Amino acid sequence: MFGCFNVRSAVDRAALVHTTIADHGLDVLALQETWFNDDDPVAKLNAIAPDGFSVMVVNRRPPTSSGRRGARAQRAGGLAIVYRQELDVKVHRLQTLTTPTKFEQQLVVIKSGKSPGVIVANLYRPPEHLTASAGFFDELADLISTATTSSGQDVIVCGDLNCAGNNPFSVDSRLMSVFDAANMTQLVTLPTREDNLLDVIACSGDRRLVHDVTVDENGRISDHRLLKARLSLGWRRSAPVTYK
Repeated sequence: MFGCFNVRSAVDRAALVHTTIADHGLDVLALQETWFNDDDPVAKLNAIAPDGFSVMVVNRRPPTSSGRRGARAQRAGGLAIVYRQELDVKVHRLQTLTTPTKFEQQLVVIKSGKSPGVIVANLYRPPEHLTASAGFFDELADLISTATTSSGQDVIVCGDLNCAGNNPFSVDSRLMSVFDAANMTQLVTLPTREDNLLDVIACSGDRRLVHDVTVDENGRISDHRLLKARLSLGWRRSAPVTYK
């Protein structure tokens, strides 16, 4: 099972992250707004991974002088992917080769056994403005295009993009245009924060690697809801072994 969740601070919520993973039987959990900083000790970052799991993090950007609202939004960022140790998860090389300015990114490759693997783009767009700028959609389109053509692997885009549509069940039409141009399908169709659809999961339209997407309140531990889906990687969880 795959999860995507704007946790709104994982700094002091390690136990709640563990509970989310256990209660929903997740194998991979992509987190946004972890609020981790560069100077946080490694032990604090690793604490959000329960036994049998590991974590990769991208710390939030330092605040800039882009205005009070913009600086506050930047301070609220940070990304992480918590994953079961039986999976092969590595940082994608584009993580350091591409530098978007309109959103935060975490690019990883998830493999299972001899499968070719899939690129997961865990993204967060800080809501400096209520409406996303044209630059955001241009950068997102460039990222998807580059990731798709760089290795031939499938791409899954997930995260909090703050691109609500004109009703609770849709996203910004410009975001849909980006996905359509990349032959991707946006699979979330219910509001993810109050009456807005802000958090998305999108993948190739002709290769349904992601299916059975649901939106869960997850105990209301954040003001966002948890996205859950089945991710097809050809991987089977190891059977438990009991010793006496």
